[in-house]
Amino acid sequence: MQLLQIVWHIWARVNRLIRTALVWKNKPSGLKVLQFCDDYYMEIDNTVFDMSWIANCSFQELMRLFSWEGLSAEMEQMISTLSKLCLTEVEITFMTAQLSFQYAASRFPDTEICDRFQEILANDLHNYYTSQKVQSYAGRLAQMMKLNQGIQKSIRMVRDKVQVARMVDVFILDFSHPEIFVDTGCGA
Repeated sequence: MQLLQIVWHIWARVNRLIRTALVWKNKPSGLKVLQFCDDYYMEIDNTVFDMSWIANCSFQELMRLFSWEGLSAEMEQMISTLSKLCLTEVEITFMTAQLSFQYAASRFPDTEICDRFQEILANDLHNYYTSQKVQSYAGRLAQMMKLNQGIQKSIRMVRDKVQVARMVDVFILDFSHPEIFVDTGCGA
């Protein structure tokens, strides 16, 4: 159960990035949108939320606290790279699963199952590339791993900022199971 609690939001995060990349591929130049949920997208530079139900401060103050003054250069680069890679469903699945198990292994270092799953994933991806006759996929795989490292870095940064915000009582929302939301930017 702990493994699922750690990785469930990673699946959603990767899916949002992939879907955002698809929109960016076909977007008008300069329009910065992110997938918010399902089929809803928001224009980053022109979006404001009423945060009074979740926080003791305004949307603008939360934006400054979390350094969300629009898209970071790193996030823009990740989305741009994703849109150029044109990942297959198998590659997206590999990327999501690999990131999930790698992240879970970092949270629970004494569990060997995550390492075993990553080994199986790597072998399956190699077999996929072999069956598809993809000759030199090392560069493509390196880009996918770099993207996963960027996603993991952003999760850790948000998590650290949320912990500080919780200590100074910025958030007024309580969760029945806060451990599930630790890495989403909402939990305790």
